Amino acid sequence: MIPQLEPVIRELISKNREGSFWDFKSEPHHNNASLLHDILCLANSLHKGDKYLIIGIEESQEGTLVKGLAKNQTNRKKQSNYIDFLRGKSFSGGIRPEIELQTLKIDGNEIDVLIILDRPFKPYTLTEDYKDRGITVKAHHIYTRVNDTNTPLNLSADLWIVEKMWRERFGIDLTSLDRLKALLREPGNWSMDIGNSNHFYHLIYPEYSIILSEPERFYEPYSYFYTNESSFLGTAKFMYHTTPIVELEYMYCDEMRIMLPVPKNGYLDLEMGDQWYYHYILDSLNGLFLYLLTKGELSLESRGMSAPFIIFKDEAEKQHFEEFLTNNQPLLEQTSVGFAGEFASKNIQRARKEFGVDPVFVDKAYQIFVTWKTNL
Repeated sequence: MIPQLEPVIRELISKNREGSFWDFKSEPHHNNASLLHDILCLANSLHKGDKYLIIGIEESQEGTLVKGLAKNQTNRKKQSNYIDFLRGKSFSGGIRPEIELQTLKIDGNEIDVLIILDRPFKPYTLTEDYKDRGITVKAHHIYTRVNDTNTPLNLSADLWIVEKMWRERFGIDLTSLDRLKALLREPGNWSMDIGNSNHFYHLIYPEYSIILSEPERFYEPYSYFYTNESSFLGTAKFMYHTTPIVELEYMYCDEMRIMLPVPKNGYLDLEMGDQWYYHYILDSLNGLFLYLLTKGELSLESRGMSAPFIIFKDEAEKQHFEEFLTNNQPLLEQTSVGFAGEFASKNIQRARKEFGVDPVFVDKAYQIFVTWKTNL
């Protein structure tokens, strides 16, 4: 969930009109082809940022009214329903809009907000027509939204708009840093010989490369989550031609059997005292480096052992989880420490090491996150 969502939606409602990245519906769609058309138009909007299909808002000449939705509202969908709906459609290249559903209470009434997340994969198109009760969303048509108007079902977006979509998809107008981030999402296009070479480069754009420093031995609490606590720390220098763009720390764990970016520390001020945990934010450079090194699998496992690092989708998800855990601290007492936490704790005691990070808390926080994420 996006913690800042409510004030954003309240502001959009207060405008008393629709726009290029938000669309009001008084009730859930009765026609699935109409729903798909609305999602495609918003997903292909040139607006830089998330888009919103706001359901439960009625428009009139006097402005917008928060009509709200009933619990048993006809055709009202859960997030899983929307995801399954999109998954069943034939999108070009198998690339679908990424969505998230949130329910808000505005002026005492529940509304649903279908968030179409901002991703650089436009244009989203179908490879087969989709029909439902007289309405057809056409294959290979590029639908979009300009101001408050959707592209008609029988037409396609203007050529200049389509060109901007493809320029975004290919990263033509990106800065070198933003282009690097886009390329890190393509692990199959990188030449990497992890453990044997200190030079990685992109096969299509070899001017983008990663130079690894010689790693040096180090120990952190997370070293002890693995079978062998021997770990090594180095610096990864991201290059454009001969110009360094940015540097990140990387590490080898389990006696150099797994290579990962060094995770970030998360901090919580709890009744039991200050507590720390480890995390990656997937849409950050560090998170994208993780995506590259794990070849898109985001696996932290080595020889059957895995460090309980939390992988957040974005900064907003991190903030929301920290808020949830802070407001539900009894869950920490109710959660039994898992094998990973016990294993690391015993190994640290055996090695007679002292750290400011408690592996038991790290393990419990991870378990709570998995449950919280599953129940969203």
